[in-house]
Amino acid sequence: MTPRALLWMVLLVVAGCRTTQPVTVTLPASLPEPPTVLLPWYDGWLLGGGKVLWWLRDKRPIHRWILPAAVQGGVVDPEGVLWLGTGAGLVRLTAPTAQPERVPLPALNRFPSVTTLTLDAQQRLWVGTAQHGVFLRADTSWRPVLAAAPVYALATTTDGTVWVGTGIGLFRQTSDGWLVYSEEGTANHGLPDNIVERLVALPEGLWVIMSEAVSFFPVDEVDHPVEFAYLGHPGNRIHDVVDLPESGYLLATDDGLVWLRELPHFDTHGGLRELRVMEYDLARPLSPASLALPDEPITRLDRRGNWLYLAGPSGLFRRLLPPAALAHR
Repeated sequence: MTPRALLWMVLLVVAGCRTTQPVTVTLPASLPEPPTVLLPWYDGWLLGGGKVLWWLRDKRPIHRWILPAAVQGGVVDPEGVLWLGTGAGLVRLTAPTAQPERVPLPALNRFPSVTTLTLDAQQRLWVGTAQHGVFLRADTSWRPVLAAAPVYALATTTDGTVWVGTGIGLFRQTSDGWLVYSEEGTANHGLPDNIVERLVALPEGLWVIMSEAVSFFPVDEVDHPVEFAYLGHPGNRIHDVVDLPESGYLLATDDGLVWLRELPHFDTHGGLRELRVMEYDLARPLSPASLALPDEPITRLDRRGNWLYLAGPSGLFRRLLPPAALAHR
């Protein structure tokens, strides 16, 4: 462990114990399920889990909506409109005072289960569904763009590439169509698993979270992903990831928060290879007490400048990143 990384750990623990630093927004009643949506919206935050969606502002819960089905993802477009994927179709909210509006899609089922959403480099809305593939909204019209199903995840990386995670592999948008990475893939287009459950796009690359493994695609070298097994044991799902400047990554997992100080390094040309990062001292679990957090699932993370936001069923928590993590931003 480098001196800088060790200092980051010490400062993070100390910072979490300061009673004057954390800003907590506690909900009147816990969400029925761990959060699946955490988004900045109208000078506040949207926090949702199960059928319940809250708008938080000025350190308190302001407004609550009950959705037609459990919320599965969300995005805010350039006009400030909130788009939500639910088990009963696509929903939009135009303002904090508005009511949720269901939006039909051009599919056999006009209100299919919408599992994921993203905005591309042109700020167009992409919508993934459980049974009807992916749809693209251009201006005010919709068109199908990929028929693969089920779709679990969508993401747009900083180079403008749209990625689609499905039950049959990972699809990467190219100028010639779709390039597929799968367990049956050849050359540089293989993945350790076909079931891509979640995609997290960060400035330096794309996290591909699968049912039995994790891959990381650097933006400047997408043909050679870094691949490793789950943190500690197979089946420890990763719900979210944020980058910590000069100090690695923070991951929200089934086993709690984990600090990954760097990506695993090994020969990417030697074929698929498993690596248990806990066994290689690359990752450290962080106890809720060390960060002054309640003992509950933290499933959504966000970083805004030098502030880290963590969401659990009982509300939203803010922690200040230590100076060591920001020294070389």
